[in-house]
Amino acid sequence: NMDSALTERVITDRTRAILPAQIYGQCADMDPILKLAEKHGLKVVEDAAQAIGAEYKGRSAGSIGDCGCISFYPSKNLGAYGDGGMVVTSDPQIAETVRMLRDHGSRKKYEHELVGTNSRLDTWQAAILLVKLPYLDRWNEKRRRNAAFYDKELAGLDGVQTPYIAPENVSVYTVYTIRVRERDKVAEYLSREGIGWAVHYPRPLPLQKCFDYLGYKEGDLPNCEQASKEVLSIPMYPELSQEQMDAVVGALANALDNV
Repeated sequence: NMDSALTERVITDRTRAILPAQIYGQCADMDPILKLAEKHGLKVVEDAAQAIGAEYKGRSAGSIGDCGCISFYPSKNLGAYGDGGMVVTSDPQIAETVRMLRDHGSRKKYEHELVGTNSRLDTWQAAILLVKLPYLDRWNEKRRRNAAFYDKELAGLDGVQTPYIAPENVSVYTVYTIRVRERDKVAEYLSREGIGWAVHYPRPLPLQKCFDYLGYKEGDLPNCEQASKEVLSIPMYPELSQEQMDAVVGALANALDNV
């Protein structure tokens, strides 16, 4: 997650906001980020797409900064049956602006004050989300239970680093991401054994082609680049059975022995 000690180094007179990504279901250390934003007169926009239900010092992800962005993509902890999302804020001005931006920049139909988009959440997706919402806390608790099993069983495997959860945080484990040596070979072995996996994410965002104009090059983000070569997400969802988790752990142990 974002390191506030490194963030200040890249703030310039063009910076308008800090955007911490609450990645993998855990919040960043937000208090120093908020202090940094106050010092420089910046807004804090939380990318809480993966963290609905997560907490930082008793505060809910998405409610800590000036506004928070939440995803309802089907694979998220609270998923719709198609694309969707939400912005949450306690700032009336931000709320009004976002309402306009999602509806062609309009307060009143056919009168456009801003250049907006057509991003209204349709009623079908909203209805599905309202049915699922009461189960969210229960599902997140099951994710934490599954994560605790993985933590315990993987702790003894040489070459595996399990997720670190800061003591002030409550994670919702949108994914369970470990770091392993020979990641690609381990992933290939898991595939042969019929175990699902994913890599979140294989290439750091500043090194994507669309951001070539920013001038970043390999070596500029050593921690991020190293993580991108080692991270491996293993199956994580509330309905995982004990038998399935045993199979994941066994296959991972065998993979490490064979790479």
